[in-house]
Amino acid sequence: MLFCELLQGTGYAGDLSSDLVAQDLVYDSRIAEPGDVFVCLPGAAADGHAYAKAAYDRGCRLFVAERPLSLPEDAAVALVKNSRAALAVMSRNLFGDPAKELTVIGVTGTKGKTTVTHLIKSVLEAGGVKTGIIGTNGVHFGEIHYKTVNTTPESYEIQKTFREMVKAGCECVCMEVSSQGLMTGRVAGIQFQIGVFTNLSPDHIGPTEHKDFADYMHWKAQLFRQCDLGLVNFDDPHVKEITASATCELIGYGLSEGCAYRGRDIRLVREPGFLGVDFAGETPLGTQGFRLNQPGRFSVYNALVAVAVGQHLGISLPTAARALSKAAIPGRVELVDALPFCTVVLDFAHNEVSMHAILETLREYHPKRLICLFGSVGDRSQLRRAAMAQTAARLCDYCILTSDNPGNEDPMSILSDMEKGMGEAKGRYVTIPDRAAAVKYAVDMAEEGDILLFAGKGHEDYQLIHGQRVPFCERELIRHYAALRLGQPEAEDTVAG
Repeated sequence: MLFCELLQGTGYAGDLSSDLVAQDLVYDSRIAEPGDVFVCLPGAAADGHAYAKAAYDRGCRLFVAERPLSLPEDAAVALVKNSRAALAVMSRNLFGDPAKELTVIGVTGTKGKTTVTHLIKSVLEAGGVKTGIIGTNGVHFGEIHYKTVNTTPESYEIQKTFREMVKAGCECVCMEVSSQGLMTGRVAGIQFQIGVFTNLSPDHIGPTEHKDFADYMHWKAQLFRQCDLGLVNFDDPHVKEITASATCELIGYGLSEGCAYRGRDIRLVREPGFLGVDFAGETPLGTQGFRLNQPGRFSVYNALVAVAVGQHLGISLPTAARALSKAAIPGRVELVDALPFCTVVLDFAHNEVSMHAILETLREYHPKRLICLFGSVGDRSQLRRAAMAQTAARLCDYCILTSDNPGNEDPMSILSDMEKGMGEAKGRYVTIPDRAAAVKYAVDMAEEGDILLFAGKGHEDYQLIHGQRVPFCERELIRHYAALRLGQPEAEDTVAG
């Protein structure tokens, strides 16, 4: 593609030859090759402008930057106001605007994004609509599955993935749209056919994220300025602020009157191998009974979204009900078949809000004891640690404090911060720094009727330690120690770490 064609829509400045040919876009100088366009992206930790010379030395001669670069005369530099926004436009141009060949659904909110995207995929595919997913659990379409670094990948990766999905025969893509993804322009230029708002509470506020809750809320609301239809949780206290600047049609879902998609007659169900909810779903096209293998009243909200999306794309209520009854989301209130006499739950809860939500939900199922194993990630706010611990201390019968992605911090320092919030749980908690040992302790102490919650890791299959992803699969580790306790032949030990 000609460099000038690739730049269309970016508003670039620069005296560029019209015959310059671009092969690909890169923003990591370490993988730059001759013929690539190097896009200088400013970031919180590093500024791509500082690596332009490194890209030049690897053969790049085409550059996009926000300010002049000190490069030899044979380098062609296009200056743009915002290089991240320019990357989004160029990526769309490079891959031929694949979003126009897909129904694109974006899901934003503090909690529930991953669960909702997977439920939507289940409903749509049950109705014959081949659907891809982009989000926290990675990219999924057909038999393809690979991981992503961010919940919402960089714009180049998004557009490339869209094109791959189109080639694979996908008709629809459902993606998690984070506030960071919106703020940094990763989804710039994408017009979503459907936007979904799950809920909102303070999160991702800090020096490298959002300056305050108002800023966080502002960027969440951006989704509803670039979609055709918004499905929004009418019961959330911040729904008015989220939709105040919306330019799309809005339809509500929830448990209150006035919602187009409404859940009622909710019944919590705990059976051997099942922890979920039954409910009746009222929709514009009729009422249907649903059973979801996900516990708690908040699961009704997630299911209603999937039903609403399905209905707008032609999926019948009975088909949606069958799909939801079978749906399971790795690492999101996931039941682990390990100990037959109690309920074992794996969940990604990793902050005070999500911890409070899952613990309150599990309390509603009246366990003999509610036991929670959790940690707190490194390189984040210390206040988060005490707040999580306070919540666990208040709602659990017993807590096991351990490590969770310590990053570059000393795990013992993190645990010390957590213990400051455990005042209400004096005598009802233990601290075990090694997470594998902590998992064994939890499995060994379980009794009849207990609910064991393993919080924080969820779908992750690694521990992040000093910049390295050390293999660690909590699900398999739980099963391994359960088999030892039950005296069963040990399964193949796939657990590392």
